[in-house]
Amino acid sequence: MVLSFYGIDFAGEGLIQKTSFSTLDQKAAEIYLNQIDNIAWNHVDFRRLTKTHNKKLKEYDFSISSFLGNQFW
Repeated sequence: MVLSFYGIDFAGEGLIQKTSFSTLDQKAAEIYLNQIDNIAWNHVDFRRLTKTHNKKLKEYDFSISSFLGNQFW
């Protein structure tokens, strides 16, 4: 089965979500919460996180660090 969205074939991506867990201490939690609270969500351009709109993207990274590290809002 081939999964496609806007002409992008997801079969090559694999259908298994791989996650890596790390510890989150109080200080890191406060930093993340502060960053998340300050995001103007209605201005976030999520298209930059897709291969359809970001041709330089080689693989998807769904980590919170990657998301917060991308200053696209």
